Amino acid sequence: MHVPVLLQEVLKYLAPQSNENFVDGTLGGGGYALAILKETSPEGKILGIDLDNEAQKRTVDSLISSQIELDRFVFQEGNFKDIDTLITKANINNFSGLVLDLGLNTNSLENSGRGFSFKVDEPLIMTFRSDWQNAPLTAAQILNSYSESELAQIIWLYGEERYSRPIAKAIIITRKINPITTTKQLVDIIEKTVPQNYERGRIHKATRTFQALRIATNGELNNLKTILDKIPSIFPSKSRCVIVSFHSLEDRLVKQAFREMKKNGIATILTPKPIVATPEEISLNPKSHSAKLRAIQII
Repeated sequence: MHVPVLLQEVLKYLAPQSNENFVDGTLGGGGYALAILKETSPEGKILGIDLDNEAQKRTVDSLISSQIELDRFVFQEGNFKDIDTLITKANINNFSGLVLDLGLNTNSLENSGRGFSFKVDEPLIMTFRSDWQNAPLTAAQILNSYSESELAQIIWLYGEERYSRPIAKAIIITRKINPITTTKQLVDIIEKTVPQNYERGRIHKATRTFQALRIATNGELNNLKTILDKIPSIFPSKSRCVIVSFHSLEDRLVKQAFREMKKNGIATILTPKPIVATPEEISLNPKSHSAKLRAIQII
């Protein structure tokens, strides 16, 4: 079963107690949900939110194998930015906290056929929604309709890619001949554009551009800003919120929002410095090396 990063640290700061209810806003493989339900027995519930409805099946399978009562788990398909609406639909009250893991469920996404990975040739869809046909935006639409300056800005801001301008220019030149619709097309463009010794081989040449496109396609940073704004009005006094981020753009937003809540007397910061994975965890789960955990308690 998928084990989420910093699991013990999440439990420490979330501090789930018997019969408390929690929200897992990024359900994924259900690892946090299962651990929280074990701590909140016999009647504590968890509301799991995910854009991919396959997350519900994965979690239910885990609960069954762990002999956890299924009526303690409620699933809502949707985006965590709509947490207030989804809580109303779930008809659960008195939440004691929230956990968000902003990382990707790489196993499911890389097998989704939606173009998240530069390792396989797939359509450039990149939306987290399982019903991607109804998604308001795809990566291919961005690549084939945005201006050169807009593309460069996305690749620079969301990917922190220093070759954003040459890559954007190459995209414009290529799409005039043929639309860019597959991951292989995009990878070929990037590999021909950036230097041969890119990042001294530490990461793939397409890594930053693919990250930027995924963030733009799904509006990830705007969604994070939205839920951070909603937290104080949704969660009651003494509730705890734990957020695990995986790149500097996300962590910066979380840090700034938590500091603002403290300044306004809304919350206490439980983690003066971000909590990071131990060398032992990193050796077992390399994905955890970039994880940063921040937590607050609502006053």
